[in-house]
Amino acid sequence: MAAFEFTLGDEFQGVLKVQSIEAIWNIFKLLKDELNVPFYYGVGVGRINTPLARTLMMTPAEMDGEAFYASRRAVGTAKKTEVEFVFAAQTRESFAEVNTLVQLMLYVANKWTPTQRKVISIFEADPGTTKTGVARRLGITPQAVSNIVTRSGWTEYRDAEAILKALLVRSVGSQPHDIRSTWSTRWS
Repeated sequence: MAAFEFTLGDEFQGVLKVQSIEAIWNIFKLLKDELNVPFYYGVGVGRINTPLARTLMMTPAEMDGEAFYASRRAVGTAKKTEVEFVFAAQTRESFAEVNTLVQLMLYVANKWTPTQRKVISIFEADPGTTKTGVARRLGITPQAVSNIVTRSGWTEYRDAEAILKALLVRSVGSQPHDIRSTWSTRWS
C-alpha cells in the first residue's frame, strides 16, 4: 500500500495490505534469511485512517491510524526486550500468546548450526523432499540427516509454526488487514 522508506536513523517502515496475516511471518523469515543482519521487526495491526485512494501517493510517515501506533509500540518493545519480532495491536493483550510463541521459536531457530540451517532450508524450499534426497544432495547418510533434524528441534519448530499461524488468524480474523511493518536494524 505504501513504499518502504527509512525513517528514524536505522529504521525503515512500510505498509502492506496482506490477504492473510500469516504472510507477515513468512516475510520476516525471508528477510531474516536473506539480509543476514540482525534486526528488530515490529508489526502493528489495525485500521489505517488515511483514505485508500490517497495512500497510493503517500509515504508511511504521511499516513495515520491504529496500525501505525501499534507498530511503533511493537518495534519499541522489540528493542527494549531484545526480541527480534513483536506483534502489537490497539489492545496490548491481543498478541500475548503469539509473541510468547514467536520468542520460543526464535530461541530454537537462533541455536541452529550452519549445518542444521542448510538441511532445514532444503526441506523448507521443497516440502516434498525426503531425508534420502537431502542426504544424497549433501553427500551424507539419511541417518545423519535424521540426527541433524532431531537435534535441531525443527519438527517441533514446524509444529509451533502451524500453531503460530492459527493463533494469528484467531487474533485478527481471516479477512485482509492493514498492517504496518517497521524494521529496525541493529548493527553488530
